Amino acid sequence: MENIDTIIIDDSERSIALLSHYLEKYCPDISIKATCTSFEEGIATINKIEPDLIFLDVLLDNRICFELLDIINHGNTHIIFISAHEKYAIKAIKYSPIDYLLKPFSIEELVMAVKRANESIQAKKEDCPDQKSHQFIGIHSGMEIVLIKIEEIMFCKSEASYTNFVLKGAKKIVATKNIGYYEGILPKDRFCRIHHKYIVNLDFIKNIYRSDGYYCQLVNEKILSISRRRQEKLETMLHMKKG
Repeated sequence: MENIDTIIIDDSERSIALLSHYLEKYCPDISIKATCTSFEEGIATINKIEPDLIFLDVLLDNRICFELLDIINHGNTHIIFISAHEKYAIKAIKYSPIDYLLKPFSIEELVMAVKRANESIQAKKEDCPDQKSHQFIGIHSGMEIVLIKIEEIMFCKSEASYTNFVLKGAKKIVATKNIGYYEGILPKDRFCRIHHKYIVNLDFIKNIYRSDGYYCQLVNEKILSISRRRQEKLETMLHMKKG
């Protein structure tokens, strides 16, 4: 079994030390590549290491960590939230985490969360080792895997732990995996995560405009919101594609 490259981000050095000790003692598959104590350091380290797994404290420097996840590309990264505050758990679901561990959490809870992360990481590697080089993608829908042409995917929409695929001709497929999973396997030169809820196929974008926020209009007139932090990346990708 391959090691899980892991980053711990927590503004408490004591919490980092304790979690590191538990992981080293009870989770041998974990390989801690870095620890961070600030919002900015966390972003820089994630972009540099591109870890398999992040243990992320919900509050960093009095800032909510969801803002960090909106900035980085975490499609290939699994998240385990750690927090002393239960009130953020519902919002955390939108980011499809492996778990939300409330401090003080037990060793059993930690081990189970890491086990689920490991299973998800290995499944992704085995399921689609070279998915982006193929013309089709396998969509887990209910008890079956549906093969669809990548070129027919207009956009994907996150619905908690599910993903809605909207295809040409207004056909829809509900996938039983979260949007982060598909962000990691859809071709990155063709698809862009424009919002924590949306991945869009660049081929179907008709216009981008700003009116009390950023939006894109697709060829079928569908309007999708664009996160302010992802707007520049989308425009860059569209420019490169046209060039």
